[in-house]
Amino acid sequence: MTTYIEIGSEFWDLKTKDLKYLLVGRTALDHIIKDIKATSKAKKAYLPTYCCHTMIQPFIDNNIDVLFYEVNIKNGAFNYDLDYNVNFDIVLIMQYFGIANAQVDKIAKNLKDHNKIVIEDTSHSVFLDKPYTCYSDYTFTSFRKWTGLACGAVACKNNDAFAIEKPLKTNKQYIDLRTRAASLKKQYIDSKAGKKDDFLNLFSEAENLIETDYRDYSLPEYYINQINNLDTEYIKTKRRLNAKTLYNALKDLLQIETLNFKDSDVPLFVPILVKDRLRDQLRAHLTKNNIYCPIHWPLSPLHKVTDTYIYDNILSLVCDQRYSPRDMIRIADVIKSFYK
Repeated sequence: MTTYIEIGSEFWDLKTKDLKYLLVGRTALDHIIKDIKATSKAKKAYLPTYCCHTMIQPFIDNNIDVLFYEVNIKNGAFNYDLDYNVNFDIVLIMQYFGIANAQVDKIAKNLKDHNKIVIEDTSHSVFLDKPYTCYSDYTFTSFRKWTGLACGAVACKNNDAFAIEKPLKTNKQYIDLRTRAASLKKQYIDSKAGKKDDFLNLFSEAENLIETDYRDYSLPEYYINQINNLDTEYIKTKRRLNAKTLYNALKDLLQIETLNFKDSDVPLFVPILVKDRLRDQLRAHLTKNNIYCPIHWPLSPLHKVTDTYIYDNILSLVCDQRYSPRDMIRIADVIKSFYK
């Protein structure tokens, strides 16, 4: 009988005027918003309907009113529908899943022509040949989902120096929880030592902590060195190969829709849209086979979305550098077995 390993679950070249290493992505975004407030009278932000709640919360915590522009999927690509007549000062833009989208560059230029402050979340696009548009005033990146590091994010101000000081303290409790959880998971994966709940509970405790205690934390030197010494070519090569393997294995499966994928893309995950509202059942089938695929992202009370199609149907297939093309074939085979 064949024994399979688990797949999924927990785990640059930036031209910039000023860069700061901070705890996690929302810490970096919070720092950027604070800098904007220190240098302008901005009061309203325009955010994509498709985003994580952790990208909404920092605006609210800084007393910035939040409006949303529609993001949907057309012809295998994410489409952005901004209304430039809406009253806003700041806009958040991003490319999704490491799949390059030329529309973002055009949107950012148009926004600058309208004198808007542009923040670009490059957490998904950081390993692309062109990870961000030259029209962005600020960029920020989280490395956790790419690398398995307990923490690590950068905030960049692209045309000037930050007007506010970098925080000096760090969230040791959060880092310790994530580090202990990762260590226990390694023991469980390598030798089946311990119980799965041991590390799952620690990961959950860490994420619950960071939900409310994420602001004004720096990044320890150890993690800065880890980020600066990442083998980026290895990460890009492995993810491209795994993603291409998945795409080729699933391209003829009519029950799902994939996005357009180019050889130059560097996928964070391989997103699929599961037809006939069977996403949750398919995900449960994958979990039953020890394949753990996340959903990006669950809707939250902070969202204001009229079209929930993406939220209801998208599933993120794991394709990271821990795994091989053989593992990708296994994911595809398990998906196909669901429909048999």
